[in-house]
Amino acid sequence: MKRNLVEKLTAILLLLHAANSLFADNYELYSGTITEGDYVIVQTYALKNVISENRFAYASVTVTDGIINNPSPNLVWHIAPDGDYWTIYNSSVGKYAGGTSTKYIGTLLDEVTDYARWTVTGTSTYDFTNKGRANTSTNYLRRNDSGFGCYTSSTGKALTLYKKVPDDRETPTLSIANQTVVYGSSFTLDTSGLLCGDITLTPTTTAVATADGLVLTPQAVGSTVVTVDAAANETYIAGSTSFILTVTAPAGLSTAKEGGTETVTLNAYGYATFCSLYALDFSEADDYSAWEITDIEGSTITFSQITGSIKGGQGILLKGSAGQTLTIPSRSSSVVLADNLLEGTTAPTYVEGDTYYGLKGNNLVRVAASVVPAGKALVAAGGVSADVKAFTFVFEDDEDGIKELDNCELVNSSNCHIFNLAGQRVSKAQRGIYVVNGKKRLY
Repeated sequence: MKRNLVEKLTAILLLLHAANSLFADNYELYSGTITEGDYVIVQTYALKNVISENRFAYASVTVTDGIINNPSPNLVWHIAPDGDYWTIYNSSVGKYAGGTSTKYIGTLLDEVTDYARWTVTGTSTYDFTNKGRANTSTNYLRRNDSGFGCYTSSTGKALTLYKKVPDDRETPTLSIANQTVVYGSSFTLDTSGLLCGDITLTPTTTAVATADGLVLTPQAVGSTVVTVDAAANETYIAGSTSFILTVTAPAGLSTAKEGGTETVTLNAYGYATFCSLYALDFSEADDYSAWEITDIEGSTITFSQITGSIKGGQGILLKGSAGQTLTIPSRSSSVVLADNLLEGTTAPTYVEGDTYYGLKGNNLVRVAASVVPAGKALVAAGGVSADVKAFTFVFEDDEDGIKELDNCELVNSSNCHIFNLAGQRVSKAQRGIYVVNGKKRLY
């Protein structure tokens, strides 16, 4: 029988605990313009409905995740509008919080007078100034070690409010489709179809986009997850969702650049990758050459020369003398390099680590996660073995089937087999014709 009694008492306690949780009064950190409701008023400690030595007493409260759970009725104040002012009323004692004609003093009033009226300003922390003491500097509701009272604005700090959460608040409606925006423009979240509290946008990859309120501003071409946090308010509980923002590059143009030229400086090895938004013309190039990548096989990259005009937005490799500055004519063209494996960047472009190769010196290396500047060219790493540490550059020439070989000295002998025309293997090609990896090359 004792065992049954214990089990019944345990069950009752569990039910009481569940009921207490179900009907608990939660007071949530408040932000925004103040509205009528029940609040806990806090400045490190909570304002209490007790006067001690001519000041309002204060009590400690526990805040967990921005919520005060089941505060004492002595700490709960109903803030309500009174014309252009607000009153602070505690139902446990049936009195209003107010000031007096004497500075620093706080008191409880039975009825609303100017000393019970307050002006309230702020949207995250709040200043309460007393109407009855409007012509004095000691008219701010503040707290010091003596308690809450009417002090100057330099005493303590502005107040934090925790508002009672309505029991019937709804779950927010947060349905946002993935979005695409062109670099150079911005995206503003349309909240007209959203049912929720105030929204905060947080991009995961700030190298791609940054947020200012509801506006997302692209920083680079790429994609980022954007977290959408909706704050709780009187109607809705807090909620969260996310969407993907994709920033695309401006499309290459068929038109010529104003001014008629592009200027590019080659590196110390006589190379540069390049991409212009505008059409380019290489028909008159004599002391340099332009190339596209048409094939990558193992560690060998094959380049084909560009001898005419091309549409803007396409990645190319420029080859000339070390440190040479090129002036490239820009003339209208709609020609697209159909087999080109070089991808141009018409805008700053964010790349994940090891997903692309970029030019370094006289070879291509895997690019770390970073923003690649506009005006460069990259090669996608897909299909290229991670074991490849350096490439052989092969520049095709239509005359006599002879091809020019470059930078083979950077490649391990296992990847680059070089023979002279006598059939002798050599470690490094000098000037002349060689058989490299079974094919005749001019070096």
